[in-house]
Amino acid sequence: MADSIGTKIKKRRQALGIRTQQELADLVGVSRTTVSDWESGRHLPERFIGKLEEVLGPLDEDLSDRMYRLQREMDRLRDEIRDAERDQRSRTAL
Repeated sequence: MADSIGTKIKKRRQALGIRTQQELADLVGVSRTTVSDWESGRHLPERFIGKLEEVLGPLDEDLSDRMYRLQREMDRLRDEIRDAERDQRSRTAL
């Protein structure tokens, strides 16, 4: 059975000599409890996957790819909303 993302984070942290969750938290810019939540599987590091992989290296190519695609989709939707709001303001100004 493949390791969970939390197990991968813990193993990679330890393999790199980052001895404590607090050390990793400081490197990534999150709290120690956040790292604990990741390693225990309570939460996924969705918002911090980029920074986490800068520190630990690639953890899960499928996860990284999905996160990248989701970010691109969110950017596209944000652009659509911005354009629709601009169009609405233009119509109401006339």
